[in-house]
Amino acid sequence: MTGPDHFHDAAVGAAAVFALAAVWRWWVLMRRLAAAAGAPEASRTAAGAAAAAVTVCTMVPVYALASLASLVWVEWAPVLDLARDAYEGLVLTAFVAMSVRLARSAAVPLPGAARAVNAARIYAIVKPAMAALGIVGALVPALGWEEGVFGWTSLWMWATLANNAAVSYAMAGLMGIYSVLHHDLPPSARITPKLLCVKAILFLAFWQGCLIALLAHFDMLPATAHYAVEAVEYQLQDLLMVVECWFLALAHEHAFILDAPPSIRASAQHRSRTSDAKWIAASILTIKPAKLKTE
Repeated sequence: MTGPDHFHDAAVGAAAVFALAAVWRWWVLMRRLAAAAGAPEASRTAAGAAAAAVTVCTMVPVYALASLASLVWVEWAPVLDLARDAYEGLVLTAFVAMSVRLARSAAVPLPGAARAVNAARIYAIVKPAMAALGIVGALVPALGWEEGVFGWTSLWMWATLANNAAVSYAMAGLMGIYSVLHHDLPPSARITPKLLCVKAILFLAFWQGCLIALLAHFDMLPATAHYAVEAVEYQLQDLLMVVECWFLALAHEHAFILDAPPSIRASAQHRSRTSDAKWIAASILTIKPAKLKTE
């Protein structure tokens, strides 16, 4: 009988600390965004942009808690990661919606909005679809999933290429929007930090996954006392993601909290937590790729 897996226990403990810290910083940011959206001087467009920002920033608790749960329940990691991947597409859609609303509020024409919307829709479909295919491939060996194998017969490799194509197209759409907004929006819009927050999580999630797969492919990722190399891949990815969520929460504060004046930031402390929670939930549920408009 093997002894306790100290690496796994330490990873879970560290991930729990970082996840709780990240969720707390997210909640503080959400209450300040709620205060900004509910301020009397806030326009309808500004309130809509704040609602879209909620969906973008909520990637912090979604990623942190899903990754922590994957570390605790390793056998359910593929399913939990599927939920995380599905939300990733929603984040991209929300950022496009926020950019469109910021452009409207400043009366800035946005010719690349239609392309960015289409790219967001494609990515919102491809990303979770490929994750679901991975779960099916793991359950049905005859499909030739072969995770971590870079070969023509590896379904995993083709799914990875599809993900890469979708994220590249989505990033191209985002950069098209950014090239316009960066020059035409005032510095107070802080469009560059906002874009970097979105790009960071998308690229970190994808490329570090590819790097971990390469390490496993070349036998540079050892198994532990209780888990095979495939499980260690998931655990390492999840641990890195939780730690990164803490830094991402700090980056979100820099990118979004400074949008609100000090009076609004201070008023967030006196607002109803229940009403703020309802506004946060409603903001997330209103972002739907199929209903995103560009006019």
